[in-house]
Amino acid sequence: DMSRKIIQINHNQGLNYKVLFDNFFANLPFIIRSPGVKANQFKGIPALIVSAGPSLNKNIHLFEQAKKKCLTITSGSAIGALQARGWEPDAACLVDPFSLAVVDFKAGDYRLVANYTSNPNAALMTDHHSYFRTIGFNAPMALPQTEQIQVDISVATTAYNLAVLWGCDPIIFIGQDCGMRDGERYADGICQDSLDG
Repeated sequence: DMSRKIIQINHNQGLNYKVLFDNFFANLPFIIRSPGVKANQFKGIPALIVSAGPSLNKNIHLFEQAKKKCLTITSGSAIGALQARGWEPDAACLVDPFSLAVVDFKAGDYRLVANYTSNPNAALMTDHHSYFRTIGFNAPMALPQTEQIQVDISVATTAYNLAVLWGCDPIIFIGQDCGMRDGERYADGICQDSLDG
């Protein structure tokens, strides 16, 4: 089909290419105006990556103080937990192409940092956008200069790769759980439907 010829994506082979194709073209007006993602933009600045795991409930109170000292990056739906408390991250990382991924995104004054084929509805939630190419993505046209970022199994690892590219040091995680505790899968303020698929 035509979308496979125009956009070659070498990872997530099971994804519906039509969704990726449609998302890319819906994001294109934002991509063209995007300053992109540049290496060492925040060299030596600490980064706090906020994930949606249940331990975020225990540690979320640290966010307000950390925001004064760190670049704060939410991984995907964790933005809902912060916005429910009236807080904004500096950046919200998004890689998911599907609409349920943006249920937790609310309008705000944060920078959306997303790959070209992420769900385009998130771009409508903020006026600040930085788009990046994923490794293996070949666009059918010349686009603004930006770095490539490895998209891994979770948006938290992509947020980590972003912080490394930006030169952040140290990089701190909160809400990044490697297993469930007491049957909890996500922190309060996260739309369960968006993550349960």
